[in-house]
Amino acid sequence: MRSPRSCADLSAAECHQMSEPENHDAQLYERLLQQFDDLIASGRGDDPEADAIRDQMDGPWTRLTHEEIQAIYKREARRVRNIIP
Repeated sequence: MRSPRSCADLSAAECHQMSEPENHDAQLYERLLQQFDDLIASGRGDDPEADAIRDQMDGPWTRLTHEEIQAIYKREARRVRNIIP
């Protein structure tokens, strides 16, 4: 069963768990985002492979909850800070 779309009816612990990529769409999106970031880091962000990954990211993105999107943004920002000198 898919997680609720809002933390409004959940305890703080349950809401925190929602911030982790528990559903398939969130996991898939983050995996694709990592692949895309790797291509950018290697100077291949404009390659056809990068375009294909961007296209694959569209579907999962539309099915993410607001909370999942915010959690992904936070993890991505931490990861990018760790790779940019």
